[in-house]
Amino acid sequence: MNAETTLEGDIGPGAHYVISVPENWNGDLVLYAHGYTAPIFAVGLPPGEEVLVDGLRTIALQGGFAFAYSSYSQTGLGLKDAAQRTDQLANVFGARVDKPHRTFLIGTSFGALVALKLVEDHPERFAGLLTLSGMLGGVRAETDYISHVRVLFDYFYPGVLPGNLYELPADFDLQRDLVAPASAAIQANPQPAILMTADHANSDPVLERTRAWPIHHPGSRPAGCRASGPLGPHSRSRILRQHTDGVRG
Repeated sequence: MNAETTLEGDIGPGAHYVISVPENWNGDLVLYAHGYTAPIFAVGLPPGEEVLVDGLRTIALQGGFAFAYSSYSQTGLGLKDAAQRTDQLANVFGARVDKPHRTFLIGTSFGALVALKLVEDHPERFAGLLTLSGMLGGVRAETDYISHVRVLFDYFYPGVLPGNLYELPADFDLQRDLVAPASAAIQANPQPAILMTADHANSDPVLERTRAWPIHHPGSRPAGCRASGPLGPHSRSRILRQHTDGVRG
């Protein structure tokens, strides 16, 4: 093979795969299962995840490993389809390249759940598993966590993000409409974000199960920060109720 061989193709509807094999291939394969792609986006890698995939691919190739990934045939939490497409990719690799000595799985976010399912279903086929920010604590807890963060962010940084908990603009762009404005708002006024996360790091993902967040003294409250005292479970619940009721109404 040349310095690097890249093979592409389709497994099923929308499931496009990319296989990369280095010249000094050591005989092992790394399969990557990508994260959650929201239904508002087209079938494919989640917006912004390409950078992570390229980085992991580079590391694998430099170490002599082949690297392969595929999109799934549907968006959302289609675990069965995602596992099927990733499993099929392993077979495609064997047919188009060669049967690997060992196969390792890497899964990010929702992809971690996909990779874990494959290892549980076929433990004899995989030599190792690495999960990154895995959605492994239960979908309900994960959904609650994401929803609460959005509501609390809107409370502390009103008007920064478009849409609301239940609706997003039809032309929503992850980088333009979420990552960039949220990062700019936090950099300009970090104290509210600190209040949201200070006590959260060592606690359960569901916000109402956390302990009271630190007191923010009224006299030193930065502009835009509405909290002037302890933000405990009852305060968080009140904020969540007010904002979700307001959106629904």
